Amino acid sequence: MYELIILGVLTSGDKSGYALRNILENIFTTRRKVSSGVLYPRLDEFAKCGWITLYENPQDPRSARFAHLTEQGAQHFRKLMEQPVAYDSKREELLHFKCRFLGSVSVPVRKQILLEYQTYLTTDINAYQALALHMDEHIQRDDGQREKYHYVLAGTELDLTLAQTKLAWVEQQLTTLKGE
Repeated sequence: MYELIILGVLTSGDKSGYALRNILENIFTTRRKVSSGVLYPRLDEFAKCGWITLYENPQDPRSARFAHLTEQGAQHFRKLMEQPVAYDSKREELLHFKCRFLGSVSVPVRKQILLEYQTYLTTDINAYQALALHMDEHIQRDDGQREKYHYVLAGTELDLTLAQTKLAWVEQQLTTLKGE
């Protein structure tokens, strides 16, 4: 996942390690801390792969290292964007990241990513709706756990609303792509 994110961020221009770390910390929906011990070994690894070059800016008083995306790195990024996302616990986050970088890939790849996201969201919406019906049945039965089921239902309704909002955004993007 870091490959996609770091290379994607670098499509907009060179970044210092400090700036990259700040961007990465704010790009995650869970607001995770990204330590130097995670970031800099990744940057060194990417440099060895030829995806980036690292350099120091002599005018920078902190002697910060900057990362520059190479053509090989840009090609690798586009390849990552084209790959389908695995149906696992990171799928939502990965598709969300891909949507942030849609402007860096061709229209057919944008459409592919959006259609994939649409499929996942539709699947999620169907699952949330089924769970909501199930919880509502439990509430109606009133088996002494009504309050417990009520909160499960409320949480499911939140998940459903979020998924529907994301789906509406995806469909809006797909409509916009039809004009391109």
